[in-house]
Amino acid sequence: MCELLTEAGTTTGKVLVEAPIAGIEANQDRDAGFRAGLAKDCPDVDSKMQSYNNNDIGTAAAQVNDAISANPDLVGVFADNNSSGVGAARAIKDNDATDKIAVVAFDSDPAEIAALKAGTIDALAVQNPYFLGYQGVVEAAGATQGRIPPANLDPGVAIVDKDNMNTPEMNALLAPETAKTSG
Repeated sequence: MCELLTEAGTTTGKVLVEAPIAGIEANQDRDAGFRAGLAKDCPDVDSKMQSYNNNDIGTAAAQVNDAISANPDLVGVFADNNSSGVGAARAIKDNDATDKIAVVAFDSDPAEIAALKAGTIDALAVQNPYFLGYQGVVEAAGATQGRIPPANLDPGVAIVDKDNMNTPEMNALLAPETAKTSG
């Protein structure tokens, strides 16, 4: 987010954190990590605004619309899951704010990928689903043998934007292969 804002010549303003449900640890951690990174790199950008959309795209869009209307100094939206990202992208499009408000979203689904292509989302933070599944099986197998899994395991996150979204590495994360079943 800070890189996007800096490239746009923005050093102050507000960023809305759009989240699905209050109290979900994974989302709280994402939000805290986002805020810590933004505060470190862009200390004059305020990321205290928070909305919860109950995992509803329409609610997320309405909340981002409201934030745009109520905050002329809104410079960014961090959407910490796919429904929040799709809703934010819809609001950015509805307000013709593609060039005014940066949007960084987490996860990827077809609607978020389309928004990335259209420019209503500037970047996606994408996990590696293959690693997550593979490591889960490895840890489960180890547990059956009495091994203690690591307390923390970082699967890594890739930042996908318009410039790199068509590379083989990013394509593999945006559209991971899935097993076909016969039937």
